[in-house]
Amino acid sequence: MEGELLELLLRWWMLATLSWWMFTMFCHVNNCMSLNLSISINSHCTCLIRLDYNIWCSPLHI
Repeated sequence: MEGELLELLLRWWMLATLSWWMFTMFCHVNNCMSLNLSISINSHCTCLIRLDYNIWCSPLHI
């Protein structure tokens, strides 16, 4: 029983991670083409490019 629960949690975690990664890449490719912008705002996403070059996107509708 514990093994099945652990496997289920692992699959859910992998799916969530993959979904987040795909969403982040989608936001970056479509809405933040210029890495020179620290903040790029449009109708789909706000992309914050930090000093370590991690890209965080969140839904933003204006």
